Amino acid sequence: MSELIHCHHCGESCEEKHPKLEDLNFCCDGCLLVYQLLDENGLCTYYDLEQHPGIQLNNIRQKEKYAYLDLEEIQNKLLDFIFCGWICPQTIFMEMVFRRIEYWIEGDAPKQKKLANMPWNWEKIRKTGLKHIIFFGISVLIANTFLAYIIGSEELLRIQTDDPSQHLGGLGALLIFSTVFYGVFAWFREQVCIAVCPYGRLQGVMLDRNSVVVAYDYKRGEKRAPFRGKRENREELSKGDCIDCHKCVDVCPTGIDIRNGTQLECVNCTACIDACD
Repeated sequence: MSELIHCHHCGESCEEKHPKLEDLNFCCDGCLLVYQLLDENGLCTYYDLEQHPGIQLNNIRQKEKYAYLDLEEIQNKLLDFIFCGWICPQTIFMEMVFRRIEYWIEGDAPKQKKLANMPWNWEKIRKTGLKHIIFFGISVLIANTFLAYIIGSEELLRIQTDDPSQHLGGLGALLIFSTVFYGVFAWFREQVCIAVCPYGRLQGVMLDRNSVVVAYDYKRGEKRAPFRGKRENREELSKGDCIDCHKCVDVCPTGIDIRNGTQLECVNCTACIDACD
């Protein structure tokens, strides 16, 4: 019976035919590639942290690490606090529809700032006009759908097809709803979450020490300081992992600095986590 060979990177058992590098064994080309990248950049001290530190796809310990997410109590807490960032219709329409259209027409945030600061010319008129025409068109569709829930689709169709003079109230409601939705998604945006929506304020009242929230790990992050290169030993210099790049602040839809602690404006969208990763 042949001796079981373990991968140098992740510790998984290797098949009979497996990648090798000198006297080191790897379970797959992926682990071999990661090792080579670390070795080329002088980062093989990574393997001094523990034996086989790489992530094991079939490791039971990795599964147990996140087993708490299957607990009903934790799931209920997550549902409470993910509503704003992941379920709320205002967030879904803003991030999945209007924001994507804006990025498609005007580009990413730096390009949008450049466009906003440039003098009025044909490019600015064309892009800004096209964006707001599409925004208002979608707002009209949303307003029609919203009104259909209130008065019924048959009555809405009657308002749209009959003599306008017979349905001034209904047409007025459509115009008001369309204008409100357009104003929210084109101008007011996340200020709705901060100043209008009561749900976020109620969640702030219901927080306790066991609540699951998006938070900054100040023990790990502080003392924050800019990154000076891979040769810098931040631990010796008493520097934390936060390199003060402000990306977490730049991507926040409500404009808060999560490093200042839990705040009312946070919608738990986790954009700061993605930016910091």
